[in-house]
Amino acid sequence: MENINQENLRIAYNEVSLIIKKCENIHNKFKEGSSQHTLLRNRIKSMHISKCILENKNVYDYYSQKELEDALKPIISIIHKCAKAQEKYDVNTKQYNRYINMLSSMTLCKCIIEECINKKSLNMIRDLV
Repeated sequence: MENINQENLRIAYNEVSLIIKKCENIHNKFKEGSSQHTLLRNRIKSMHISKCILENKNVYDYYSQKELEDALKPIISIIHKCAKAQEKYDVNTKQYNRYINMLSSMTLCKCIIEECINKKSLNMIRDLV
């Protein structure tokens, strides 16, 4: 993984925290069992896993290998949706630029979770920076 530094980690942490807050605010507005409710539940869990890793906690104290693997799907979905939305706008416009931090943060989270899955490293952030 390239360009991982403390600033990128801070930005990613802030983005993940913001996503958690937004998702939790609207999660209960959807009927339990609905696709929207399930999507948000999975997204919130993925963001909590990402936040755990970004906080440099031993992710395996909190989550199983399967939970880490399952966390990738919502993150990949966010990356895909943001990239598609960003494509609609010209480069360097306000609308285009608002997706930059989200895309880079979600890509970083995806890479870090994949590293945790592949290496089962307990101190991923410390190993990367």
